Amino acid sequence: MPPLHSPTPPPPGPATPPSLAQRIGLAWRAARAAWRQSAPAPTPPMAPPSPAAAPAPPVAGDGGLADLLAHSPDLVLHLDADGRVVGGNERAALHLRAALLPGARLRRLAAPGEWRRWLRQIRPTLLIRGVWAGETTLRLEGRHVPFALTVLAQRDRAGRWQGCTAVLRDLSADQAAHQQTQRQNQILSAITEALPATVVIVDSQGRYRYVNSAFERYAGRPAADIIGRTAGEVLGADEVARRRPFMKQAFAGEPVEFVLDYPTPEGTTWLALSCLPIKLDGVFDGFVGISQDITMQRREQERLAHLAERDPLTGLLNRAGFEQRVQQQRLQGTGDELALLYIDLDHFKAINDTLGHAAGDQVLQGVARRLQRAVRSTDLVCRLGGDEFAILLTGVCDRAIARGVGDKVLAAVGRPFELSGQTRHVGASIGVAVLPRAQASVAELLHEADARLYRAKAAGRGRQVGEDEPTDGAPAPRAAVTAVEPAPPTSALASAEPGTTPAAATASALVASAMARRAPVMPGAPGTPVAPPLADTTPAPH
Repeated sequence: MPPLHSPTPPPPGPATPPSLAQRIGLAWRAARAAWRQSAPAPTPPMAPPSPAAAPAPPVAGDGGLADLLAHSPDLVLHLDADGRVVGGNERAALHLRAALLPGARLRRLAAPGEWRRWLRQIRPTLLIRGVWAGETTLRLEGRHVPFALTVLAQRDRAGRWQGCTAVLRDLSADQAAHQQTQRQNQILSAITEALPATVVIVDSQGRYRYVNSAFERYAGRPAADIIGRTAGEVLGADEVARRRPFMKQAFAGEPVEFVLDYPTPEGTTWLALSCLPIKLDGVFDGFVGISQDITMQRREQERLAHLAERDPLTGLLNRAGFEQRVQQQRLQGTGDELALLYIDLDHFKAINDTLGHAAGDQVLQGVARRLQRAVRSTDLVCRLGGDEFAILLTGVCDRAIARGVGDKVLAAVGRPFELSGQTRHVGASIGVAVLPRAQASVAELLHEADARLYRAKAAGRGRQVGEDEPTDGAPAPRAAVTAVEPAPPTSALASAEPGTTPAAATASALVASAMARRAPVMPGAPGTPVAPPLADTTPAPH
């Protein structure tokens, strides 16, 4: 295909530069002349315009419109009044090749329906307005290729229709990119719709660009009523105020994760939110917001945490939960003044041995309830294991107060239990330790309380040993030991059968003493009176 700027002898230049229409006319005439000279078979020539109708085309390199069209990256074709090709630029020759030889009609490349549109829509518009712009489709190498099409009508000086210049830009790459973008958007939309979460895209001005259907349900309005609005307009000022500290970070281009809780009559619900920044060429352009209702997960976590730190039989804190709570109080600054009561049940094994473990479990559950009723709601009650319990009195550093609580515990645990139609008794031994403000180690508190517990056991059980009680085996001062004093021994010990061990003889003596005083020392002592239920007689918490 010959180039648009075939050289011709230049006439003297006009006094003023030609207009745009004149330049296009010159380019068209130059192209037509070149096609006629190089065509293998001559085509019926159109009546050439008179020399006075238009000046001769400019030569190549004059910086005119002919050069611009000749080297344009778009395809440029010049058509006569009948739609035949009379010229084109190098780009058109490269891509269209033999499909548009000089004299060929454009309809050879038009996709089905496009030539009819040319005749019924495009050509009439050119005749009236002189220009038409839109899109069309051509058949190239067996496939349909989309083009952006701009057509400019060419007229002679008398205004008669001479033909047109068509500029075509291949839209294949743009269309493929658009289709790829659409495909990605559809995939992302499908993913966001399948997620059990709300997904939004917010621009740098705080306005919603995109919301999924989950957010529509959460906001209670359709997407069309959300897009373009701010969070304050959609969620309300109160909700925006709750989120403001986190939104400041999000609008600063930082990733943010946070959890909000919402009390309801059915219980607290939790919402987990994440904000992921969007940056274009390093400039903040908004963020993606994702929120999910995590109420079920939180409740399950609480259930598992409860199981992990609670004794399944009594519902009290277990050792791990107890130590964790003590540590939390220390970290919160509320654990500087603590008193610990380390409790071990007396004569509990006899109930397990005589009535079975089910009865023993009932006793442990009953003791747990009595301990909880004997202290404040802010105090911690724990089952350390077996028949060992602990009570942590928060904010207490007075030994007298701790000893007073120990007396309540001894009285509460000493009340009788009804088991399988029998009235049985257990007792308790208590070691008491107080943590002064200057002491830093809770482990020392546990160690001291445990040591004093064993001192209470060695001193005869049914008593408590406080901080004034030495733990090195020396006799304890009377003021430091509180106990239920046994009655003087009876002749039961003296009348023990020959060969009876000292332990057995001592046990017999205690039984006889208990029967004489009608006080509980051994479980299952015959004739022991039944005390009123604990719920009716437990002293008020300290």
